[in-house]
Amino acid sequence: MAQEKETPEEDTRYSPAEWWRRAAGYLAHSHAFGYPLTADEVRLVHDFYLRAIERYEEWPYWNPWGEDVPEGELLPYRPRRCGDSDEGEECWWRVENLAQLFENCWSPFVNPDGAPLVDCEIVRDPSEWY
Repeated sequence: MAQEKETPEEDTRYSPAEWWRRAAGYLAHSHAFGYPLTADEVRLVHDFYLRAIERYEEWPYWNPWGEDVPEGELLPYRPRRCGDSDEGEECWWRVENLAQLFENCWSPFVNPDGAPLVDCEIVRDPSEWY
């Protein structure tokens, strides 16, 4: 991961915002399979995860069971994952990646020597959400 962080922007296939979004997702997936995260890596994952929550709350189909959501096919069923901000392009996790935290909390491979990604006691107990 240290080598990836040092990759010059011009050597990546993506915009810097998209590249860091993908890196945060990679770190979260790697954590579920034993990669010990550092505190800085956890903060990076949290940044993209929380940005996604903020953006998806604005998406009209965030709650598919909501009374305001019409019956039938919803298009586009996937919300955007990047947009403009005051600092330029900004990206956040894809909606389907939000469930990654559940995989991390139930994975038998999480390395206990790394920084914790989330409080899994809260993730495992829906009464603690919100």
